[in-house]
Amino acid sequence: MQRLYKCILIMLCCLLHEIRSNDNDEVVSCSTSEIEDGVCVSPHLCNDGSLNTDGKGLVDLRFGDICEDYLKKCCTKRTRCADDNGLCIPEANCGVNLNDANYTQFKQYSNDCISSDYKCCPHKYVDKKKPPAAVLPTKAEDGCNTVGGRCVPQNQCSSKMSINIRISPCESDGYVCCTVEDSNTNDISTSGKVCVNGLGKCTLTSNCNGTQIKDSKNECEGLVCCQSIEPYSAESEITKTPPTEIPPTEMPASSSTCPDNGGICRSEENCVRKTDEPFEDCEETQVCCLEKKPTPDYEARACGYRNMGGIHFSITGDEDGESQYGEFPWTVAIFDDMKFEKKFICGGALIDPGVVLTTADCLKSYRNKPEKLIVRAGEWDMRSLSEPEPYEERTVQLLKIHPDFKPTSLVNNIGLMFLTDGFDFKNTIESICLPPEDLEIDNGYVTATGWGVTPTNRNDSQKILKKLELSYKEHLECERILRSVLRNSQFRLHDSFLCAGGEPMVDTCRGDAGSPVIFPVPDDFNDRYYLVGMVSWGIGCGRQGVPAAYTAVAKFRNWIDAQMEEQQLRDSYYFYQKEEAK
Repeated sequence: MQRLYKCILIMLCCLLHEIRSNDNDEVVSCSTSEIEDGVCVSPHLCNDGSLNTDGKGLVDLRFGDICEDYLKKCCTKRTRCADDNGLCIPEANCGVNLNDANYTQFKQYSNDCISSDYKCCPHKYVDKKKPPAAVLPTKAEDGCNTVGGRCVPQNQCSSKMSINIRISPCESDGYVCCTVEDSNTNDISTSGKVCVNGLGKCTLTSNCNGTQIKDSKNECEGLVCCQSIEPYSAESEITKTPPTEIPPTEMPASSSTCPDNGGICRSEENCVRKTDEPFEDCEETQVCCLEKKPTPDYEARACGYRNMGGIHFSITGDEDGESQYGEFPWTVAIFDDMKFEKKFICGGALIDPGVVLTTADCLKSYRNKPEKLIVRAGEWDMRSLSEPEPYEERTVQLLKIHPDFKPTSLVNNIGLMFLTDGFDFKNTIESICLPPEDLEIDNGYVTATGWGVTPTNRNDSQKILKKLELSYKEHLECERILRSVLRNSQFRLHDSFLCAGGEPMVDTCRGDAGSPVIFPVPDDFNDRYYLVGMVSWGIGCGRQGVPAAYTAVAKFRNWIDAQMEEQQLRDSYYFYQKEEAK
C-alpha cells in the first residue's frame, strides 16, 4: 500500500510540474475537424479534442492545422455549455437566476467560459435586447473584441489583455489584444474602410448593427468587417457589388467589378482589349481585360512530361525550392468552397482530364458533400492572377475512398475525385503516368511538390509551388529508423507506405497532404515521370535522419483501374507508353 501511495505522489508531482511549466504556453490555433476550430494545449488543459497520433507515436499528419508541438493536444474550443444548448455571455445578459437549483449544470459549465465575468446561460433565456457584442463569438478573430479588447499593433498597447486558452489571440503578426482604454484609437486608420471585396466596412464590433464578415486578409487591422443591414445610399463608399438583397435601383452607379463588366483581371501584356475604367478588384499591376491574348499553341502529348526549364519564362533565386512555371502540369490544388472564401486544404495529381488522385485523409470530411470541393489546375503562384496562362477550376461530383482506409493509422490513404467537367489540357495542365504494381524504386531520389509550409517557416504556406528532392529509403531501413524515433520496437510500417527524406530542414510538411511525389520512368530519356507517392505523414518536419511516409501509389494500381472502369473511364491518360526520344 505504501508503494502505491508513493507512486501516486510521484505522479501528482509530475503533473504539477507540467502544469506550472506550461501555464504561459503560447496559444496556437489548430482544427479538430472540418468545421471546428481549436487550440494547441497541454493535455491537462483540454476537456475534449482529438490527439494527433496513430496510436503508436506522435506524428505530423501533414493535413489540417495541427499542433507544431507534437506533445500537445488539438483541443476543441467548444464548451460543455454550448453542447448543452447554453451560451457564454456576461451574467447581466442572462434572464434567469443561475443559482436556482434547476440550472445547476449551467452554473457548473460557467467555468468553461472565457472569463469569470461570463456565465453559461440557457439559450432560451439569453436577453436578446442586450448588445450583440456581449455574446461569445463563434469566429476566432472576434475573441479579443468580445472580451473587451481590440487588436492593435504591439507598439500601440501599454496593457496587453490576458486571453483565456480557449480563445485565439489576434491572428496577425505583430498585433496584440489590448484593453480599449490603453489602445491608441487615433492610430487605427482603418475605421470606415471598405473590406472583403466591398461587402462591408471596417468598424468596432460594438458599432456593427449587421453581419460580421470574415476578414481573412485582416484588411481592418483589428476592427471587424461589418455588412450593414441598412440600404446603401448613393454616397456609400462601397465600390463593389452590394449584397444581393439590396434592390438594384439603390446600387451606386460605380458599384461594379471587372467581371460585372464582362472582363477578367489580367496583366496588361496578356490582354488584347481592356476597359478604360479601373476596378478595385484588380491588382495594381493588372487591367480589366475584355479579350486575352490567344493561348500559345499547345501540342497534345502523353502523360508524365515534366517541363524542366519552365514554360514562357524561367526563374532564378529559388532559395525556397520554388518550381519553374508549369514544371509540374499535373499538380493541382484542392479547396473547400466556403461562404466568403476558398480555403486551401491539400494537393493532388491529375491522372485524367476529369479525375484527381489524392489522399483519403484529405477527402474523409467531404464524403457526403463533394460539391463543397473545388479543384484548381494550372496554378503556380497562389498570390498572382497575372500568370501567362490562367489557372482553371472545376467542381467535384463524386469521391471514392479506399474501403480499407484507416483514419487513425492512415493505412491505405488514397482516394479519387471525379469532376463534374474535365479540364482542357494545355501547356500548364496535363496528366501524370501511374506506375505498374511491380515498380521498384532503385535507391535514388524522388521529387515532391506542394504548397504547404516549410520546416524553416511554419507560419505561412508556400505561395509558389515548391519542389523537394528527397532520398528514397528502402522499406525495412525506414521501419528500423521509425522504430528508433518512436521508441517502439513493435512498430510495423505498413506496405501501403513508401519512405523518403531525412535531410535536415528539407521535407514536406503541414498543408502538403495529398501532393504528388514523382520518380523518373526507368530507361526513358524524355523527362517523363511516374506518380509513385502522395504526401501522408511524418515524425515532425525536417528532422535530420528521419524520413517521412508517403502513400505508395503502385500498390493501388489495380484499385484505381477498377474505379475508373466503374465510371466507364479508361486508363489512356495515365497509362505509360514509351515514345521515341525527342
